[in-house]
This record gives sequence, structure tokens and C-alpha cells, in this order.
Amino acid sequence: MILVPTKDIHIIEDYIKPFLVKSSEDVMSHNYETADDCLYKLKKGSFLLFSSIPMEFFVIVFLEIKENTKRLWVSKIAGKNYHKHIEDAFKTLELFAKTTGCSDIVVYARIGTTKELFKLGFEEVKFKKKHITVIKVIGDSTDY
Repeated sequence: MILVPTKDIHIIEDYIKPFLVKSSEDVMSHNYETADDCLYKLKKGSFLLFSSIPMEFFVIVFLEIKENTKRLWVSKIAGKNYHKHIEDAFKTLELFAKTTGCSDIVVYARIGTTKELFKLGFEEVKFKKKHITVIKVIGDSTDY
């Protein structure tokens, strides 16, 4: 895993955008970031991008500092050969989190990803939220 400075994200922007788009497909939560949201934040420098060589898998993370606590947030996990890279990626992220003094790593992920993360020691957490996403399918429609 390598660290790509976000000020240089324009070099690989066209390459990673299709992966970001795919990672956002079929996500119903209004809080889930789109590909353009991620690229905008990367360009502003608020995110770090960890990537594998060859550029087939990457994880976008950012540090959150509130009061006296640091937390590493993982906002996107995307790319090809996902199962081949996820364990190494999270070993690197855990080392990065420890080095920067983070108390934990939080991942907002799709169901398939969480299954892999459970194998790596992550646990589901129920946060106190003011909003809950709900859905009601009308008739036999699957377009939601």
C-alpha cells in the first residue's frame, strides 16, 4: 500500500472515478458520498488515498479530530480484486491510525464489505442517529 498526496489527485482522477462511481451504485442512504463528492474532498486535501500497485484497489480515509479524540474514518473502499487486497489495506490503515494517535477506525460500508471487515475484527456499532433511512416498495417494483 502506498500513500498518494491528495494535491496530486488530478494525475489519477480519470482512472479512479469509475471505481468510485461503482462503489456508490445501488446505495440508498442519502449520507453515502458520491464519486464527485470524494474527488472534490480529495482535491481540497481533506482525505488521504491509499492505493495498491497496480492501481486496482484503493481506500479513501480522513482524520477526524473532535475535542481530544482522533478517529480514522474510511469513506470509500473500491477497486478490482477486492478480496486480494483488503487485509493488507487494513493492516496498513491500522498502523497509520496508531501512528497518528487515533482511538479507532470507523468504516461506513456496504453489506458485502462489512462481511469482510468482520473477519478482520471490526464490529457493528449502533450510533445514536436523528434520521433513519426507510423504504416501502409499492407493488412489484424493484426500482428504488
